[in-house]
Amino acid sequence: ARTSGGDAAYEANADSGASTMTLDAITVDLVDVHGVAIEDDYGVGGTRGFTITTTLDVALSPVNSPAVTLSTSPAVVTTTNGRATFQLVFSAPLVVGDYLVHVVGEDCTGSSCVSLSAGASFSFSVVPGVPVGLVSVPDSSNS
Repeated sequence: ARTSGGDAAYEANADSGASTMTLDAITVDLVDVHGVAIEDDYGVGGTRGFTITTTLDVALSPVNSPAVTLSTSPAVVTTTNGRATFQLVFSAPLVVGDYLVHVVGEDCTGSSCVSLSAGASFSFSVVPGVPVGLVSVPDSSNS
């Protein structure tokens, strides 16, 4: 969970009983050219629902070793009345640093997927988590 409701900083903690790290829910809305939210999510195939995908910008985010993977919960995100709510799920707790995730919408109601001309980005920070163990450091004062 976020360190406070007013920012996008998360503690580097694993989900309870799991090895994953899940962020708070994110809601995205389809918008028109002026940025006004619209409920019309009928695609070229005549059915409703745009597919939402996310990618971690590895060039602008810290290096995690071993590398983490990003998925969403639910696994398939589709708009309903122009809106979709989902969570970002990482395969392991992230190292401390600033991260950037890109969010893209596609109309996959026809014979092929067509990307929306504009996407969104979500930036957040990871701060140290709760203590879970110890590390020993040789005492340099005893020589």
